[in-house]
Order: sequence, then structure tokens, then C-alpha cells
Amino acid sequence: MIDADSIATAAAKSLRCPAITGQSWLSAQGHRGVTRFTMNPSERSVAMLVNTVLAGDAGEQSSWQRVISIGTDAYMWVGQGDGDGDPLAIPDQADWLRFQGPDFPASGPQTPLYWLLGATSAAQDGSGTVRGALDRARSIEMADAADRAGLEDSWHLFEASAGATGLAGAEYALRLDSAGRIALVELTVTPQHIQTTEFAYPDEDVRIVSPEDALYFDAAQVMVHLGRPDAVPPSLAKGGH
Repeated sequence: MIDADSIATAAAKSLRCPAITGQSWLSAQGHRGVTRFTMNPSERSVAMLVNTVLAGDAGEQSSWQRVISIGTDAYMWVGQGDGDGDPLAIPDQADWLRFQGPDFPASGPQTPLYWLLGATSAAQDGSGTVRGALDRARSIEMADAADRAGLEDSWHLFEASAGATGLAGAEYALRLDSAGRIALVELTVTPQHIQTTEFAYPDEDVRIVSPEDALYFDAAQVMVHLGRPDAVPPSLAKGGH
């Protein structure tokens, strides 16, 4: 029987896997993004190829970016890619920036798995799709203590990117794989902010390494200087970590 508890159990089971790969799509207020990723949940690390398409008066602008996140350390390559490479690969160029980011639950496409810990309803239709709602406070309550600050950050970041305040939850639609793990999930945070993520679970472990040379910058201060203090997650605003 599918119920809210079984969805939370499936999310927790997914996060216990040695490796997770997949692709994520985001639609937010006219902008679009796609992310190809590989992650190691036990080491709290993820490598991503991120393509962001910004819609504006001058038309759409698109670029690929490599991002690596290990715990609260984040690395961004300033070069340009085409999206066809391996997310785990580190380019020969040493043009990397390092900054302190939010902790692993908030740092990439793994966020939906943590949010699903807070599922409050679930109903399966004839196609096998499960639909329901999840609650912000419950997702944080059900998470391990070490994950709660990062999870609170994730909700804050979605509020900032969606232009919504007081976000109490979201709706989801998902499918499970044959092992009872999350295979695909669509989160509707607001009608203008929808994220869809496909997950696969290789049997082998993955190792995500950080670039040897990277120039540090204070990302929180940059956002403040840009007039976006709302985009600084609570843990960084408080000087956390």
C-alpha cells in the first residue's frame, strides 16, 4: 500500500545508495535549467554539469557550467562546456572558484529526496504515478539532525528563486523503480516553479574529488552587494558551518 510513510521510506532508501546519477530540469518564472549529475550521498558530494537558460529582453542566453559540491565547499569552473562531458571530470584548466555554500541537502538535485521525507499524503493512479503533498516543517523534522540546517537552507533558496515567502510545502508526482527507490519526481513549488528529476542508482561507488587549485570568494557577500540578501541561506547569513 502506498501512503505518505512509504514515500518517506523510499526517499530515505534512495539516499542510502552508494551512488546516484541522473538529470534534473527546472522551470522558474520563464527561465529554464537542466543539470546532469553524479553524487555520493554518504560522502555528501555531488558533481554537476549545469545549463541555465535565462529569458530576457535581449532574448535567451544559455551556458554550461561545471559545479562540484562537497559538504559545504562548492567549486565552480569559469570555463565553458557543451554539456556532453562527464560530470566527474575535472578540466585541465585551473580556472576554478571556491566558495562556502549550503550543506549537501541544499546543494543540488538531491534536494527533492530530502523534501520527500516530509510527505504528508500519497495516492497512486492507474499509471503507477504517485501524487501527494509534502510539508516543509515535517521534512526537516524527519531528517537526520546533521541534515536539518542544510534542509532549512534548501527551502529558503527555493523561496528566493521562486519569489515566494512563507513557503510551507509543495506538491509532488513521482514514480518508484523496481527496488522501491525514487526513479522520477516532479516538484511543484509554485505554479511558476517546477523541478523534475530522474534518478538512477549504479551499483558501484563513485569518488568525487575537488579541484587542487581554486580561487576563494565570499559568495554570501557577493549576493548582498548585488542587492539579493534574500538569496543568502540562513546558515551562511548566521556565519554557520
